[in-house]
Amino acid sequence: FEGVPFDVLQDEAKEIFSPYGSNQLTLYFDRSGRSEGKGHVIFNERREGLQAIKELDNALVNGSTLSVKLGPNDGYVRTST
Repeated sequence: FEGVPFDVLQDEAKEIFSPYGSNQLTLYFDRSGRSEGKGHVIFNERREGLQAIKELDNALVNGSTLSVKLGPNDGYVRTST
């Protein structure tokens, strides 16, 4: 995700995603400790993540527009057969 206002803290970002079953959230900070306004979140189930994308992508948070997308690791563990 990205587009989180720079004044939003880790716990506040977790609150945004918690209704969707988020399991782990990391908000990125620069070297000075200022939020970069982006991060990643892991959901308990894929369907929860897809619901969060559906409802939060382009949503306004404190005047900023969120962008919520699937990341390179979309939650599936792939095994060879």
